[in-house]
Amino acid sequence: MIKLSAQVRSLLIGEAKKESILLTIYVLPEIIGYGIGTAIINALEQDEFFLRAKRIEIPSSITAVTFYQKMGYAFKNGSIPNQEGLIRMEKFRNVKLLSEMTLEELWQLFPIILSPHDPVWKNFYKSEAAS
Repeated sequence: MIKLSAQVRSLLIGEAKKESILLTIYVLPEIIGYGIGTAIINALEQDEFFLRAKRIEIPSSITAVTFYQKMGYAFKNGSIPNQEGLIRMEKFRNVKLLSEMTLEELWQLFPIILSPHDPVWKNFYKSEAAS
């Protein structure tokens, strides 16, 4: 018999739940590699708290980082473990590819700032070209 256990918490921001955190997800070492972890995450990602959140966070053990990366999670604030030895991982839902974004959305992500020409820039170019 296999006992599965996980905790899901959700953070209320404004009028809608925008963030959720998945806590205490472990698979026994002797049954890693049989798809149990993937099944747990797939089931949790169908939960109502996950589906209405824009961002999901998982505090990961060092040994589980690669697994969570394969599941689409990325480092939250770098890969340095916190005082509990956990690494914060996160996944954003409903994120558009750049090719799917409108020009207005792209301008918000990559603003173009125009400024008058500065003759000093010529020196910057020369110093970069020389190195």
